[in-house]
Amino acid sequence: MAELPNIVLVHGAWADGSCWSDVIERLQADAYNVTAAQLPESSLADDVAKVRHVLNRQDGPTVLVGHSYGGHVITSLGTDAPNVVGLVYIAAFGLDEGESIGALLQQGPPTPATANLEVDSDGFAWIPEDDFVGHFAGDIDPARAKVMYAVQQPLSMSVFDEVMDTPAWKSLPSWYLVAANDEAIPPDAERQFAERMGADTANVVGLVYVAAFGLDEGESIGGLLAQGEPTPALAHLRIDDQGFTWLPEDDFVGHFAADMDPADARVMYAVQQPLAASTLGDVMGVPAWKSLPTWYVVAQNDEAIPPDAERLFAQRMGATVIEIAASHVVMTSHPGEVAAFIQTAIDAV
Repeated sequence: MAELPNIVLVHGAWADGSCWSDVIERLQADAYNVTAAQLPESSLADDVAKVRHVLNRQDGPTVLVGHSYGGHVITSLGTDAPNVVGLVYIAAFGLDEGESIGALLQQGPPTPATANLEVDSDGFAWIPEDDFVGHFAGDIDPARAKVMYAVQQPLSMSVFDEVMDTPAWKSLPSWYLVAANDEAIPPDAERQFAERMGADTANVVGLVYVAAFGLDEGESIGGLLAQGEPTPALAHLRIDDQGFTWLPEDDFVGHFAADMDPADARVMYAVQQPLAASTLGDVMGVPAWKSLPTWYVVAQNDEAIPPDAERLFAQRMGATVIEIAASHVVMTSHPGEVAAFIQTAIDAV
């Protein structure tokens, strides 16, 4: 998309638009036009009308972001969302046609955050302070969570019985962030929503690099490799007429997989997957390792990526590092050590 889209943020139940404050600040710093809708939460129809009101003020393509019940609201736009180009669900309800929130929640025991809802005489549900601080906002500083509790927007009980019509995600690209420790919407339900949407999910909690390129923003593989002589494994790449690169057999067996039994290495050569030469010129955007914990395996005898380059990647990532005396295919020649290192990363997250 040539121009930056507008972003409309839709809060969930027991919250208001201020819950997006820190997100808004970061998006505005990146030059996005951001609006946070303020839902009345008096009925689903009223909330959808409020989102349409905000959308009508946007000039150009818009990405809609919904958290929790806000996902239900953006889904309810159906096929009538002319300037919306994508939906982002943040630990949100993403119901299909014929479903309701109430019926979904009845499929299992109440979640800790919603187990003790207090319904007032006007039919609005509130979360008690202990449940709000301990479960609804369980990873927020308690002092701040208590402020969020104090300004919670109660939710009309009527929304639990509203049945979804044609959901907006059936006609728009969608992305989904699963909150792995969510105590309001079960994380497995979130995964199910994302799966049937065909959404891209964002539940990655860590990265493990195994003798791998770990570029920074603005770098390319080709630019890095051009800084020195070709490594032995890549010195004689063959490019076919469709622009794919292949390793010759001698280089594959003698350098790429040099610590493998030659018979096994020849089998690996025979089933190699060629790489599009275009990837060498692709420039890295903001790398994932800048926002996720990382681990790195340096292959000390690598003849495809220089080991010193691997050490540099690991150092600037701030990665946890081990070094193995292995060729580039360290996961094949030393599977036990690599598996143990991956388990170390899993244990840490």
